[in-house]
Amino acid sequence: MEAMLLNERLRTIVSNALIFVEDPKSISVQHGRDLLQLYFSSLARYGTGSALLLTNYGGSELSQAFCRVCAVNGGIYVLRREVEEILLEDGAVSGILTTAGDRVNTKHVFVSSMFDPGRLDEEEIVWRFVGVLQRSILDGHPRTLVIVPKGIGSRTVRVWQFDSSLGVCGDGYFVLYAECVDGSGTEEDIRTALARVLGESYSEEISHGVIFKHRMWRRKENGSSPTNVEWVYDVPVEIDFTGAIEQAEALFRTNFPGEEWFPEQVSVVPEVSEIFHPGDASDDQRHDASTAAEEPVEDIVTATSGSSQTT
Repeated sequence: MEAMLLNERLRTIVSNALIFVEDPKSISVQHGRDLLQLYFSSLARYGTGSALLLTNYGGSELSQAFCRVCAVNGGIYVLRREVEEILLEDGAVSGILTTAGDRVNTKHVFVSSMFDPGRLDEEEIVWRFVGVLQRSILDGHPRTLVIVPKGIGSRTVRVWQFDSSLGVCGDGYFVLYAECVDGSGTEEDIRTALARVLGESYSEEISHGVIFKHRMWRRKENGSSPTNVEWVYDVPVEIDFTGAIEQAEALFRTNFPGEEWFPEQVSVVPEVSEIFHPGDASDDQRHDASTAAEEPVEDIVTATSGSSQTT
């Protein structure tokens, strides 16, 4: 950007608000161009009425979209159930037993690394804030993204504001989010950013709010697992979801070699139940279902906190 004779203010805008890089000198010219192209090719791609307005907000819609794709391809979801027990046979997981007594047979299990802290090393801590306001931080703009660049605090902080039209708060209120852009930020950086957008007496402007830290983890090779268990790890804060998508694709190709990644053709939805519900059948039906359940019929089980999902 210096070679293009951009002044410091414009360089700060491009690096912090467009390519989301705190220090542009830390990346190559080509990488910077790729990030800028990614930003402009993504801008308003799904319209302005979508939850996918920003790469850092509405991200949960991506996991919901994945679940919908899975469902129309025959995936079965077990909701409002916790994992009671993982069933092993010959060194591999043969199924999962839920708190409702359901047994879900499986050939592959994908588990959040948070279920086994011994496999993790703390990589970084990302400081965040969420709170409720009774006024907008910028008059006339109920939905706003503000970048507080490095120099005002020790690290760049992003601040988002949303109003009741998004269904996140009541009429006349606003929800404010803030986060440091990497793991080098501190609680003081969040407070400095809040003071910048709300004023020095910002605590009086916040009806309810909390500053908290989100621990990011990296993989630590430690111990062994059943042969068909895959561990899923955190990805760093980034402009897009490349890290998460690359991890998902790598796991898919490792476990399902030769199969197409996100095929366009929808497969046939199974017509029979593959999950044994012991509380919903007669003794004879339970026996038949139990016998049928001895053969693994599902390919993937995803265990998440508070529920198990079969896809």
